[in-house]
Amino acid sequence: MQIFGDAMPVQTSTLETSASLSSLNEPPLLFPHSGKGTPFIIGVAGGGSSGKKTVCQMIMDRLLEKDKSVGVKVVIIRMEDFYRELNREEMELAKSGDYNFDHPNAVDFGLMEECLEDILHGRPVDIPLYDFQNHIRLPETMHIERPDVVIFSGIYMLYKRRVRDVLNLKVFVDVDSDVRLARQVVRDTEERYHKPLEQVLQYYVKHVKPSFEDFILPSKKFADVIIPRGQENTVAIDLLTQHIVDILDERASQAKQTLEAAVEVRTSTTSLATQVGNVDKFGSLPQ
Repeated sequence: MQIFGDAMPVQTSTLETSASLSSLNEPPLLFPHSGKGTPFIIGVAGGGSSGKKTVCQMIMDRLLEKDKSVGVKVVIIRMEDFYRELNREEMELAKSGDYNFDHPNAVDFGLMEECLEDILHGRPVDIPLYDFQNHIRLPETMHIERPDVVIFSGIYMLYKRRVRDVLNLKVFVDVDSDVRLARQVVRDTEERYHKPLEQVLQYYVKHVKPSFEDFILPSKKFADVIIPRGQENTVAIDLLTQHIVDILDERASQAKQTLEAAVEVRTSTTSLATQVGNVDKFGSLPQ
């Protein structure tokens, strides 16, 4: 692991590890024969309001700047857009601020894995878009076709084993809880929901903090890279981006070598076939 820089119904869940029976009974999202040409997928996790979206955008901007001559296609996907569609009871809880959107059960992991599998196998996919004001999925979607790099962010990106297994790089944005709370207050009172301050604080104490401690923080151990202070840690983000560029360059070089080798074999085979075709089928007979 690398470290850069300085009452609603009870919801239960278990952090999936390599030994989880539920995980072992599920097939992998990517089979060995499907690995060639798959996009480079970066999973960015961290607590709510830790600045994951900003970190993802910074990585994307730097990747596009470094590889603008190559034309790398980079897309950002938000795990928040995979919130489950709520039933009537859950909708009432959401309106009153009693539905826990920070719990793993709030996420439609099945749909999320389907989309991931399509991306991994080079199939076009329509990513859902979520309306946070009305707690519903929008009719519009984000269409994606054969990206080179996918930056997938969300508090539970490192939570499920099947998801972790297909991530080429696992990142955890580590920001102090006081900073995350301050950002959530601004977001939920001014930007996303326009809720009263008291309701935001109650939601944080009742749902956000326990979910972070029970499910999100334990997933930190699966990270390849930890970024303390999040978006403020530009040194770490620059180093991480350069590391990604180096990996992409290496993959491109390997792909080129594989293509050249295939062309050489094809050329040699064609040449041999031509020579065989020119041989007299009766052999060399005396005149």
